[in-house]
Amino acid sequence: MVTTASRDPMSKPTKKKSSRGTHLLDLGDSFVLSAGTVTLDPIRGKILLLFYRPKSEYLLPKGRKDKGESLADAAVRETFEESGYQCELVAHSLPTRAIGSGTDGLVEHMEPISCQQRMNRGARKIIFWFVAKGDSTAVKMEGTQDEGEDFESKWVDIEHGLEMLSYEDDMRTAEMAVKAFPDMNSRAGDGAVKKTSEG
Repeated sequence: MVTTASRDPMSKPTKKKSSRGTHLLDLGDSFVLSAGTVTLDPIRGKILLLFYRPKSEYLLPKGRKDKGESLADAAVRETFEESGYQCELVAHSLPTRAIGSGTDGLVEHMEPISCQQRMNRGARKIIFWFVAKGDSTAVKMEGTQDEGEDFESKWVDIEHGLEMLSYEDDMRTAEMAVKAFPDMNSRAGDGAVKKTSEG
């Protein structure tokens, strides 16, 4: 006699499908979410860079998001804290797979333009990059960096700024951001050989 319980598919564990090769699982204590910006001054053709003194590297501003904070807000906050300059995110029509953005490149949005993943001290660091604009003539606010940070912020002409970035991933992200400002495209030249990852 077959009982109801024996016919119930929930009555016994089932064999799980393997996700190796197609899926990646990190539990909450093994990854961090970060956000940053490529901040440009489209009027003056400049890009905001950070010179990290301990390693003599040129980077883009970024940092970890706080609990309850959106990635977009984290990107703007971290840019200000690390550089001393205010910025605002820019609506653009760069490629994205976000739902509702359209496929013809004509619908503007403020989605991230790239995503990086790095392993840092045993945790996966996932960084989302946004396009932003700022004013290179504004007065820098001092004392915004967290304890232990040692950045010098610089506004650099775009054609030199891309070459100055120390990492290839940062350069490629910055090149994409420049495309959000058509008038700046002609200023951007070919970049030099970069390190592949910041780590």
